[in-house]
Amino acid sequence: MSVEEEVMKIQKKLNKMSSGDGTGQEQALELLKALQTMPVNLEVLTKTRIGMTVNALRKSTSDDEVISLSKTLIKNWKKFLSGTLHL
Repeated sequence: MSVEEEVMKIQKKLNKMSSGDGTGQEQALELLKALQTMPVNLEVLTKTRIGMTVNALRKSTSDDEVISLSKTLIKNWKKFLSGTLHL
């Protein structure tokens, strides 16, 4: 399975969680940790729009760990993007 397919699979699960009742925060944390270890590139970020999903999850949860990891992921991706765009 490609990175893009993996990200899309995780995205589908995260979408359900962010539109749900806030349950499954432990699973959300595991999915975010999995995203953190993946070699996500510019193409994957733009095709999947995973950043939007992670941000929506961050806004819809009350779990501090999920919020913190979401912010870290988004910050890292933004750094990566600004580095890629300034080449």
